[in-house]
Amino acid sequence: MKKFTLLLLILILIPLVSANFDLMRSHSMSDFEGMDQSALSDEEIVALFKEALITQLPEIKDDFNSDSQIPSPIDYFLNEEKINLILDNDYKFLLIIKEGKIDTLQESEFSDPDFNVYINDPALLANIQGTFNIKESLDNGDITLEGVGFFNKLKLAPLKLALKFL
Repeated sequence: MKKFTLLLLILILIPLVSANFDLMRSHSMSDFEGMDQSALSDEEIVALFKEALITQLPEIKDDFNSDSQIPSPIDYFLNEEKINLILDNDYKFLLIIKEGKIDTLQESEFSDPDFNVYINDPALLANIQGTFNIKESLDNGDITLEGVGFFNKLKLAPLKLALKFL
């Protein structure tokens, strides 16, 4: 049963991350409407995207919670865990999932997180451009998952192993 739950967790977590990227993209891209993006460098577009995320965190949380439910295996795995989302080391968000919903999502970071998720600018740019591929981002290190502490590293070990075989 544990192996099945882990496999289910792996198969559901990947689309969940990708869906969250799509949700962030749809919110943040509305800020670019009417703007001539061809005049902007990739770095400027990513910077604008990050700024837009900050202003729209409550809407992203509300939209996710009204339209989605985190599947129970993932909720069991991540329930009430403190997660830092770190965007290329310049923007940091804290996330807590409770009972299948995003309980807390805000610009800040935990000093004692259970997990850190690092997302580099190339993954954000791919998301903005609609070419995001989670396998590629994981393979080339644009997205990194880190368990903080011995037990959290153990929790992530099977997931990281399975991700190598996507």
